[in-house]
Amino acid sequence: METNKMSFESLGLMPVILKNVHKAGYETPTPIQRATIPLVAAGKDVLGCAQTGTGKTAAFALPILQRLAQNKAKGKGRPIRTLILTPTRELAIQIGESFDAYGKFLPWEIGLRGIAETAGELKIVCTKATTCRLETAVQREMTLKFR
Repeated sequence: METNKMSFESLGLMPVILKNVHKAGYETPTPIQRATIPLVAAGKDVLGCAQTGTGKTAAFALPILQRLAQNKAKGKGRPIRTLILTPTRELAIQIGESFDAYGKFLPWEIGLRGIAETAGELKIVCTKATTCRLETAVQREMTLKFR
């Protein structure tokens, strides 16, 4: 199969996530998505770089949601842990909105929280933060506790 003809279905995403991807208007994965989704889905750490508008958020959000759903379905006691750092508050908000859109119809709450939205001990599955907010939290000795 040619890589430019690859589908989201061929990336092994679950039907509910595929439904959300198509509802968001995506038909075929971009190069960053084709390269990243299988790696993140396999539990690998990834550092990706691509231009604005190439689908970087979906490249990591879709497999994170997939792994969260798989862990929930298997009844695993310890979910995956994710820290998403962004340079701006606006981007952190945008990423949160993308997780909401891609995670719609999943039978549980995503648990995505921003450091600015919480105080004290964070009991979370997934968090997003600007680097400045994270630095402030660390300086205040805020406990980042992942369930």
